[in-house]
Amino acid sequence: MPERNELQALVEEAATKGLPLDRLRGVAFCDTEKDAQLTSLNSFRSAEQAVIRIPNFVARIGADNVTRTVLQFVYQYFARVDNARYEKAVFKTLWEDFTGEIDNPQWLTRGIANVRYFTSENQHLALGDGITIRGRNFAELASLGFSHATLDRISEDWSGFGASSFVLVAEDSVLKAPDNVITSDPSVVWTKAIRSYLINHTKARWRL
Repeated sequence: MPERNELQALVEEAATKGLPLDRLRGVAFCDTEKDAQLTSLNSFRSAEQAVIRIPNFVARIGADNVTRTVLQFVYQYFARVDNARYEKAVFKTLWEDFTGEIDNPQWLTRGIANVRYFTSENQHLALGDGITIRGRNFAELASLGFSHATLDRISEDWSGFGASSFVLVAEDSVLKAPDNVITSDPSVVWTKAIRSYLINHTKARWRL
């Protein structure tokens, strides 16, 4: 696929510039000086033009977001390697993740929190509206997209009175569009979680 080849050329060029890894990792548009080291590369504009041609990119991500997207692609690549070099297998996986995200018509946001004073023989309880209570299976939670850093925080918080072997997972999805690439509100998952708790807590009280 020519689009893939253009992004590969950009990653390969970035890898040959002799920059330390910390200058090749980051968040697009956070450090303009760091971004400029990539946007000034000869292959950057060709990569932008290639990404715009990917089916559904303009409709779901938007042409105005192409520079940010290409920058983040490069940053994500170098976040997955331990040396400033091109690795075919790493690039292939990132490319598949990237195009899979574009193919998916919805943004999915998930949040997680420990549950206290709770026990159940069921390891997966659906409370409705995208809210579930799940057993603390870190492999399963990682498969849902929670990072090692997030799961480490969950582990650190798992202590004291009422600590249980369950977590609450809240999720929300919206259709992708250029105007919600940056402005989507992740706090909606907690609004849903609190609402679900209040509803289910009220039902439990009425059953007494």
